[in-house]
Amino acid sequence: MIAALRRLGFENRLLLGFGVLALCVAGLLALSGRAYNELLLAQAWQTHTQAVLANVTQLEAALDEDRGLLYCALSGDRTGLMQGGDRVARLHRAREEIQHQLQDNRYQLERLARLDTALREWRNNVSEMLRATCDGAQQGERLVPQEVARLAQLSRSYRMRVSAILSEMAAAERELLAQRERRAVEARAGANRLLAVAALATLVLALAAMLMLRQHVRRLNDSEHRLRTMLAHLPDGVVAFDEMGRIAWLNDAAQAMFRLPLEQALGLPIGRFAPEIGQAMAQGADIASWLERRRTLDGRRSDGVAFPLEMMTNPLVLEAQPVIVCIARDLSEQRRIDRMKREFVSVVSHELRTPLTSLRGSLALLADGTAGELEPGARRMVEMANRTCDRLVALVNDILDLEKTESGQLSIHARPIDAARVARETLAAAEGLAGRHGVALALSVPAQERLEVVADDRRLEQVLGNLLSNAVKFSPEGATVQMALHRLEHRVRIEVTDAGPGIPPAFREHVFEKFAQADSTDRRTQGGTGLGLTISKALVERMDGRIGFESPPPGRPHGTMFWFELPTPDAPSPRRFDALVV
Repeated sequence: MIAALRRLGFENRLLLGFGVLALCVAGLLALSGRAYNELLLAQAWQTHTQAVLANVTQLEAALDEDRGLLYCALSGDRTGLMQGGDRVARLHRAREEIQHQLQDNRYQLERLARLDTALREWRNNVSEMLRATCDGAQQGERLVPQEVARLAQLSRSYRMRVSAILSEMAAAERELLAQRERRAVEARAGANRLLAVAALATLVLALAAMLMLRQHVRRLNDSEHRLRTMLAHLPDGVVAFDEMGRIAWLNDAAQAMFRLPLEQALGLPIGRFAPEIGQAMAQGADIASWLERRRTLDGRRSDGVAFPLEMMTNPLVLEAQPVIVCIARDLSEQRRIDRMKREFVSVVSHELRTPLTSLRGSLALLADGTAGELEPGARRMVEMANRTCDRLVALVNDILDLEKTESGQLSIHARPIDAARVARETLAAAEGLAGRHGVALALSVPAQERLEVVADDRRLEQVLGNLLSNAVKFSPEGATVQMALHRLEHRVRIEVTDAGPGIPPAFREHVFEKFAQADSTDRRTQGGTGLGLTISKALVERMDGRIGFESPPPGRPHGTMFWFELPTPDAPSPRRFDALVV
């Protein structure tokens, strides 16, 4: 249990603790409410018992008045007798009210039944005296003293019975009242205790919440300090600005990059250091999407010095305020190194191309027998040297083309051309390579369909040559490499399919990278520099096309199909595509 709690995060433990304490407080409050309800019930029963006692007292008073009625009858007081009706009515009302209040007490109801019997017998006795008095009055006679004494004695015995029953009922109610008073006192004490415990628990909950929140705030402050320290010491610049373009924060690297301390940079517009971002924000552009399309910008330092700037961004929302956080990188050193590399590659390539051209020409003359007939062994060596020289020349050309594509100096002269014609010429030029590998070449072109594309015919031939060369080298002897052309909507698709083993899954995402080889060891069976596909991708994209591959091709157990698509002259607008991998 303890180990499980330790595995929970601090926030989860905080919520769990709050939940347990809240449940405890809720339970205590529920018990307090129950005790309070019991207190109210006890007080209601107290009031009920007191009302019963009051009615019993009222009934006793009514009986006393009824006894006065008896004396009036015995004394012959006719006026008092005439008022007896009201007294009897009050007696009956008091009795009915007592019966209504004692419905839930069967013991009291039994006493009430006995009281009714005694009252009935008493009333019968009184009625007899009243009749005798009335009869005597009509005859002008008075009751004899013995008869009066007998009737009075009988009335007194009935009244004593009634008084005894009423006293018994009053005693029972007083006992109930005492019990209910004790219960009310106990309920009040219990409610007070529970309320005290609930108040104490609430206080504990508040203290625990304060302590946990204090600890949480301290952890957040520590985490914020660590995060700020890490961001401040990142080698790349970190720039944060709000949706209005006002700078909110810079780390140390960004301050050094823009040559401005944080205190002076706060609140300044980001357009002062990246004018293009300022212009995009002024036009209402989504900066995150805008920087995804254009990461390299013209930066400005605080002293006005321009430098190449790369920015990557991620929009955030902090305290309901949108904030744009950018990673800024000064590309000055990288550009300097790239320029030195390109210059070195260009110099080396040109220095290699001149002697290689002379060497290839001399070897070709030797192979043709211009300098005299060669012996078979010497001829084989000259042919091998000539093929090696061809590969070196191709390598130098590839390196120069790659350098041109990366520097943006690669020239593309796009115009409407017949793709089928270029495909046939390229296929014919590759017959020699295919023959040396024992591989056949096949071309599939839709009959009577015009397959014009907007492209540079020399660059299109270069792409097709690279794809055919790869397909021939990776196909087994006796296989057939197929090239097919298809007309699509506003595009022409060209496919080159080999019969090789296919591209390993782990290598597929690296196919179009520079110097990429599925087998990069020194024991690989196929030659090549690993630049052909990289250059082909760059050429196709410069001609507003897209390129990709499928391995294996649809409907085949193995092999690879490289394809690319180029726009037709009737395409609505040229588009640039990334390489697609299937």
